[in-house]
Amino acid sequence: QRGDAMTQEQTAQEIQQQAGMLLGHVAGLVGTQTIAMGLEHGLIEAVATHPDGIGADALAAEAGVDPYYTGVWCRTAYGVRRFGTGDVGRWRHVHARATP
Repeated sequence: QRGDAMTQEQTAQEIQQQAGMLLGHVAGLVGTQTIAMGLEHGLIEAVATHPDGIGADALAAEAGVDPYYTGVWCRTAYGVRRFGTGDVGRWRHVHARATP
């Protein structure tokens, strides 16, 4: 009985470790895909021209893409730490400095 309990505990620990590793890989994939989409559609370049940040609708208009999906993309870029927020609803690169 004791051996079975140890084996179950070891298996549970291994599953937790593998799940954490897998989650890290998924996060990396999402980050890579987000950057690729932003480059492909000119979103990253457009955001770079606005150090004080830009709203998703204005970004979509500037890049000529759908506003709804641009908002989703901005939130995803924020989630993978590529973007920060300036004022409410404005997005900027995490390394950009807002002008005083």
